[in-house]
Amino acid sequence: MPIDLASIKTENSESSALLENFKFVQSSHKLTEQLKQIKKLNIKSIGELKIPVLDIEKQRQIGRLYRQSIIQKDLLERQAANINRLMIETIRKMEEN
Repeated sequence: MPIDLASIKTENSESSALLENFKFVQSSHKLTEQLKQIKKLNIKSIGELKIPVLDIEKQRQIGRLYRQSIIQKDLLERQAANINRLMIETIRKMEEN
């Protein structure tokens, strides 16, 4: 599901920079998807490709944010599993009484 970038409002320069990075990554993803559809490329076509690359600090920042999102997703999944176990155990104990 694509994200509507126009609806995102930025609060400060850091979030504005992150939004710009996100837009850049999203456009790079679109380019990658287009390139996947091409079956053969000749040498001239490869030489003419314009491949955008972020500077290393922005790449590291994106990497840190991505890693944090993976960790948070894992924690949320664990929390949901714990809540589920707690509810099942609570229902079981209520049925015993």
